[in-house]
Amino acid sequence: MEEFGACWEGLEDPRTGNAALHEFHDLLMIALCTVLCSGQNATDMPAARGVPYLKLTGTVSGAWQMARAARIACQLLASGENNAAFLRAKIATARFYAEHVLPEAGTWRDEITVGAASTLALEEAALE
Repeated sequence: MEEFGACWEGLEDPRTGNAALHEFHDLLMIALCTVLCSGQNATDMPAARGVPYLKLTGTVSGAWQMARAARIACQLLASGENNAAFLRAKIATARFYAEHVLPEAGTWRDEITVGAASTLALEEAALE
């Protein structure tokens, strides 16, 4: 996780809204603890939280990889690398991901921590 945070050093953090409330590591840890701890109280809750947890993990992992690419692109641009258009595109796509995809991480965290109960609110007979 330290490597993940280091990828963003020196880059402007474009996160806004609920995605900016927690560090990336915190988002994952809050969700993981909720998923693991819920198993003691209700056997169905981990299933209700599983899909949003996978989405959260994928979203944050994608941000990590995009940040790594942007950081390397910044370093290569600073060193005078020839393929400047490609490197600027890497930085632009990382920023797009951070502004348009990464904010979903806070939503997934919220769904995991407080929204799972409504997933199981209907009786099975109501679904038939």
